[in-house]
Amino acid sequence: LVRVFLPPEGNGARELELAKLGAGSYFGEMSLLTGEMRSASISAHTRTRILEIPKSSMATILSCRPELAEELASNMAARKLATEGVASDRDGNGFADRLARTTRDLVQRIQSFFREDTKTHEESRNRVSVSNRD
Repeated sequence: LVRVFLPPEGNGARELELAKLGAGSYFGEMSLLTGEMRSASISAHTRTRILEIPKSSMATILSCRPELAEELASNMAARKLATEGVASDRDGNGFADRLARTTRDLVQRIQSFFREDTKTHEESRNRVSVSNRD
């Protein structure tokens, strides 16, 4: 079990839990795919195996499967809107439009971020590391 949370801001503030992730889940995609600074912290509460995917490896994957950028962007957009509290308006007409706009924006950011490294990813095509947490 991995907890995703926002650290406390200011005196007397408490951390805000965003999600609990189980086996097969992933985190850190916004930073990996857009270069953005991370916005949340992660804490493992059970034995956890974490797979780190370097940008160069992700570039190779996206060059082989460009449609994956849209899939990932859609999931990222839903998480981002939920984190911003927009999910409470999920039944409203505005949610679908906002989700579509956010997804399009993220696809463009992903494509732009990986265009910067087109040559570099060839050098470290198969490098992936694994970390264990006991």
